[in-house]
Amino acid sequence: MNSTKLKIGNLIWTVKKVTENNKNLIVDDIPCYGVCYPDSLEIYIRGDGLNKQLYVSYLIHELTHAYIFSLGFTYRMNKKFDEEEVCYFMQYHANEILDSANYCYRKLFHNN
Repeated sequence: MNSTKLKIGNLIWTVKKVTENNKNLIVDDIPCYGVCYPDSLEIYIRGDGLNKQLYVSYLIHELTHAYIFSLGFTYRMNKKFDEEEVCYFMQYHANEILDSANYCYRKLFHNN
């Protein structure tokens, strides 16, 4: 399977496994392992050459971007979160993000 759907808040995201040379993994001329695109509700993850720990780590990172966007924190995009705000966000959403990362890993890399 090369893509899976995931509901975050009221939004349906598509998480796609792509090759390392996929144009969606290039940001500011820098190749990335994963990229989140809130405008299209898509997350792209490099699909080759990494072990499970790294795949899940990159999924957690990109899904955190998606959760921040989906749960209405985008009004703060021009202001850095302070430490206390990050801690509150993780307090309430860390388990969901971890569950989502493991779900996407199973769907994209194990087809179950």
